Amino acid sequence: MMKPLIRAMILAFAAVGSAAAQIPPPPPPPPTGALPTTKEQCFNDGWKRFGVFKNQGDCVSFVATKGKNPPALIPPPPPPK
Repeated sequence: MMKPLIRAMILAFAAVGSAAAQIPPPPPPPPTGALPTTKEQCFNDGWKRFGVFKNQGDCVSFVATKGKNPPALIPPPPPPK
């Protein structure tokens, strides 16, 4: 009589444990021409979706400086004449 109860408890804990161990899905791709507004958008290869960052750090730096540090793959604007 105890075995079915123990089995049910084990199955219940296993279901809870496996749900907690799941990795959340990556963020959706940004609209064309958009740049990240949160550092989370740069994680899990999210920086590659924007096409203007050389690596994740470049993307996070852009977000942290609110765009003052431009993406490495976008050429800086020409100096004023």
